[in-house]
Amino acid sequence: MSLPAVIQNADAGLAAKADRILAGWLAESCPSEASRVIYRNDLKHFGAYLKEVGKDIFHLDRQDIQTYLEFLRMKDLSAATRAKKLTVIKGLIRNLSIERLFIFDEAQKILGIKAPKVSRDGRTPGLSREEARKLLDAPPPDTIRGARDRALLAVLLYTGGRRSAICNIKVGHLLHETGVHYVLLHEKGDRRIRAPLHPQASERIQAWMTAAAISEKEKEAYLFRPFNKRGATLQDKPMHESMIWHTVKKYARAAGLQVDRLDERGICAHSTRVTAITASFEGGAKLEEIQQLVGHKDPRNTLRYRRSSPKDAVNAVMRINY
Repeated sequence: MSLPAVIQNADAGLAAKADRILAGWLAESCPSEASRVIYRNDLKHFGAYLKEVGKDIFHLDRQDIQTYLEFLRMKDLSAATRAKKLTVIKGLIRNLSIERLFIFDEAQKILGIKAPKVSRDGRTPGLSREEARKLLDAPPPDTIRGARDRALLAVLLYTGGRRSAICNIKVGHLLHETGVHYVLLHEKGDRRIRAPLHPQASERIQAWMTAAAISEKEKEAYLFRPFNKRGATLQDKPMHESMIWHTVKKYARAAGLQVDRLDERGICAHSTRVTAITASFEGGAKLEEIQQLVGHKDPRNTLRYRRSSPKDAVNAVMRINY
């Protein structure tokens, strides 16, 4: 992978070695191609900034990185975005210093820069049970597109899967063992999750496959596929993540939910993940059970998805026993 914008005025040998270090670091740190794309984009943004100020990756100091962070802040980028970009820069500099392409002492100073504080409360809104029901029932059941979208929303809301994982579900990923239906989700970090399917999700998937004439023998066929521009022909490729985003937004609006909010995030595709986790907690599921369902390595990540409810304080009070 080449990033000429990051490497300025370096000889070909040095640039090639740095390029190999970068490729190796990305392969080790980002098993997911989607994550690699994000890292590359962050580095390209940083490289464009370096080119503008006349610097290169091999001759930076702590103040250069601090100035870049201030530049990002002035662009009104969120603390989370600034922290992510800093993490990517630190990762590259750490690996360059290990290979002696960056002065060790300067690298240590840069690695000591504190990231902007990021709120851990979560900004993506979840849905109440009533709102989730409205969203599930928003697509029309009597059209082929409606059958697809009803199944899609059910899988999102009952598994809490990410858009990337839902896009890549194939017919062969639908499993049935000991009376339970499962779907195999390929999540971030090359993790494979056998997510149990709620009976309603299974029913909707079957209805969609029947409507679209998708055979269970087509193991390699993608389950959720887009239609052509005229909307009459089902294409032989997976839906794009952006299509799922637009689908959730479309039906959320149709259901009368708050999709557009002033200075806040509205209902979006990630809201289905928040909703699934919160509903599982409210239903009495244990933390480790929910963590296994959504594929979090750290249980703290699972807890961040849980949204508080006015009932929480009442439940806390009623559990006090003197």
